[in-house]
Amino acid sequence: MRTIIVFVPACSAWPKNFFTSLSNVREENGRWIVETDGGWAALYSDDQIWHDYDDDEKREVLEKLPNAEPYVLESNDSSLLGQVIMSAPSRSDGLIDNDHGFIAPIWEIQRRILLGEAWLEISPK
Repeated sequence: MRTIIVFVPACSAWPKNFFTSLSNVREENGRWIVETDGGWAALYSDDQIWHDYDDDEKREVLEKLPNAEPYVLESNDSSLLGQVIMSAPSRSDGLIDNDHGFIAPIWEIQRRILLGEAWLEISPK
């Protein structure tokens, strides 16, 4: 299973609207879950995620996105994870933390996906 954290502006409709627009989505205990033939993905909002960040990481996120709202995005299918990320509006103000310390703008992750570059397992330079 892969877990990433998606930070979006508090007023952002994505990624929640993407999930809720899918015909095969269901909600369980505040989590939106979509299943496909290849796997599943789940999304939920969790302010408690901030407890997993040290002061430097919090500062990095909040300097780039002062009103950041964290979502946990989990999937057992990295292709499906990429599809969810690619559904974000172009040049979105959001950030993605790949759970290996690499925090980048959503558009940078989208660029990496389009070019077939690594993004899930890389660590900061």
